Amino acid sequence: MHPHFPEESCREIERCCGGEGVRWIGELVGYLMNYGVEYATENALVIMRTAAKYGAAVNFDCGDLEVIDQLCMAVPELKLVLAHPGDGNNFLDRLAKVAKHPNLHLDLSGTGIDRLGMVRKAVDVAGSKKLLFGSDFPVNNPAVYVQGILFEDLSPEDLEAIFSKNFLRLIQ
Repeated sequence: MHPHFPEESCREIERCCGGEGVRWIGELVGYLMNYGVEYATENALVIMRTAAKYGAAVNFDCGDLEVIDQLCMAVPELKLVLAHPGDGNNFLDRLAKVAKHPNLHLDLSGTGIDRLGMVRKAVDVAGSKKLLFGSDFPVNNPAVYVQGILFEDLSPEDLEAIFSKNFLRLIQ
């Protein structure tokens, strides 16, 4: 998916999600694909609406809180997964967005998982149904992320939601 190529992107979504049954798109990393954070531009929204039409979840990396708000509000039927919790105030700001928008979830991979109490805080603020396990493998060691979640004071239901149920629900 690339907002500079909306027709081609929509055709690929139609082929994969419509014909082949794919229900997960991403992680989209705009800054690596030479389009910055254009997730809420007119072209990007055409693409996102096509993804929503086919019931796909879109995992995207975005640090711009305003763009996250715009995207969530512009396509409320789209299942969105924000990649990476971040740390410090960045984590708290991102978590507030996840709690605010019913269609926004948080992928727990990347920066922050090593901070004790981070996952517990995420569950308390946004709820375990809004969180997804992720490891950022092969960049990061998956064992760190598994143990980072298991070490927190979470119920068996929270753990099951984070490790599998939320992902399975989003791709149905």
